[in-house]
Amino acid sequence: MTNFDFLKQDENNLKKDEIKRITDGAIDNIATYLAPAASSLLSAAVGGALAGPEGVILGSLAGTAIENLVVNAANDIKERSMSKSEQRKVEKVFNSSFSKINEKIEQGQNLRSDDFYKAFENDRSAAEELLEGTIFAAQRENEEKKLKYTSNLYANINFDENISRSTANQLVKLSSNISYRQLIILSVIGRSSSKLIDLQLRNEEFKGFSRSEDFSIAVDVFELYRMSLINSSKVILDANSFNPSMLILSGVGELLYNNMELADMEITDDYEEIIEFLSNNSDDYSEPNIVGRLAVEDRINELQNNVVYLDDMDEAIEEKTSDMVPKKQFNSAMAVLESERIKASKTSKVYSNIPVSTEGTGVYMIRK
Repeated sequence: MTNFDFLKQDENNLKKDEIKRITDGAIDNIATYLAPAASSLLSAAVGGALAGPEGVILGSLAGTAIENLVVNAANDIKERSMSKSEQRKVEKVFNSSFSKINEKIEQGQNLRSDDFYKAFENDRSAAEELLEGTIFAAQRENEEKKLKYTSNLYANINFDENISRSTANQLVKLSSNISYRQLIILSVIGRSSSKLIDLQLRNEEFKGFSRSEDFSIAVDVFELYRMSLINSSKVILDANSFNPSMLILSGVGELLYNNMELADMEITDDYEEIIEFLSNNSDDYSEPNIVGRLAVEDRINELQNNVVYLDDMDEAIEEKTSDMVPKKQFNSAMAVLESERIKASKTSKVYSNIPVSTEGTGVYMIRK
């Protein structure tokens, strides 16, 4: 091979490298330069950016307010440092979310027409902010069965102008903080209230549990109550004592129920376990029997025994202060004592047996 051949080969390699650099640059900046009409190229670019098994097919999303959001998010995901497990979860939520949005548009539903997709000076759009929160939630989620419902939540918020930016972020955060079993509990309560399933919840208050698994479910219910995702017509003091038939979804709980599409949850073994627990009308839970804590009735009795009534308190105060004089007289007496002390210092007399008490508030003197 001549020197000329070597030079020609180097030139060809340089051309290939330049073509690759230009191509990669075009893909990375496609959100800025790609026209809506090039939807097929857009889909290919996003699929390549995700490097996943499916990618996302934009279809009806091309040319909409959400188009640039999809591509920018895909590029952002590509640049994130994630484990293979995290990458899989993020791609699953990303693809499912936008596939669902695409499906709803094809069914004739309209995306939000408010400022949800509008970026302001020094502030990105609510849609971008919410998508990042959703991606973070997916990346950290250890219960992968929740991911489908996380996708539903993000997708449906894109069609509901009644959900503000702040509420949308709150919903994503709440959905991230509750477990898959708690989603089932919300689903059972919601479906029972709306009569979507023929289910009569237990109409008697629990009074403790003998099985640790039952107590664990009760803790999940009580946590949802503390988070104000469910309400009860009777105040729930702790996880040991609540009446399932009195449970309903709160306003925020109903938003999660509707937008995560919990009414469509599959009836699995886990689901049936919650149904059985909330609808169990046996007498097994009627007597105080608690796992790891005092029985509820014992605690109530203990509180009642420590109640101090107002009349008793007044009587006790009167008894304790009956041999005392008011503060005004005390001050006068102290002034006299001080005068006597001065006199004593001059005459070398000691007054040590004058009974004075400043116990408690220090405003009374014992009357002898």
